[in-house]
Amino acid sequence: MAEQEKKTVDIGQKIYEIRKSEGLSQTEFAEKFHVTRQTVSNWEHGKNYPDMETLMRISDEYGITFDELIKSDRELIRSIDRSRKVASKSIMI
Repeated sequence: MAEQEKKTVDIGQKIYEIRKSEGLSQTEFAEKFHVTRQTVSNWEHGKNYPDMETLMRISDEYGITFDELIKSDRELIRSIDRSRKVASKSIMI
């Protein structure tokens, strides 16, 4: 299991790799997706995640499947699941 975990790449690393391969600064990447440079920095350092709409726009812009962007980031998937559970409980109340 530990070996499989080593092979995963988080969304922040993927965003960094996409940005660098396109020769974009954090500021340029941020402008393209209507966020701040600090937001891009936070994504790349795993401090937070892009919302689903932004992930879809990144996917479309760079021809990367949505699956390729998020599937190996287990923490992002857990975060989405937690958000859905909280939203579901709020609706019930």
